[in-house]
Amino acid sequence: DMHRDPYLSYLNRTTPLAMAQLFDRFYRELGNASQSYSEISVMLEDCRTGLDRLALPLLPTNATIGHKTGTGFPTPDGRISAVNDCGYVKLLEGTKYSIAVFVADSGYDMAATSAIIAEISKIVWKSLTEQK
Repeated sequence: DMHRDPYLSYLNRTTPLAMAQLFDRFYRELGNASQSYSEISVMLEDCRTGLDRLALPLLPTNATIGHKTGTGFPTPDGRISAVNDCGYVKLLEGTKYSIAVFVADSGYDMAATSAIIAEISKIVWKSLTEQK
């Protein structure tokens, strides 16, 4: 339906905080409590879309990254309605965190908007690991 009427994508929404909380609950609380947990976590960790977003600064660290991207549609004024990425990160030294970055109505192209998400991911990762 959203491909037929891109405006409907604005109705399919949540907040970054709620999405990060959902991912946090998924990997911290549900664990193997759900029969489908393993299947879902494999899908999230095998996600190959948006590797230039949250995952980009973490790729050299061999971290476990389970994430889901979301990409909206071009708007009539030439913007991108949404460029999102959210998920969980497990670093090798044991640090775990959830993250959600949503960019709405970006005036930049896809590569530049994805780079903004990657930079935010890098800032979060660095702030969590440099404090130790």
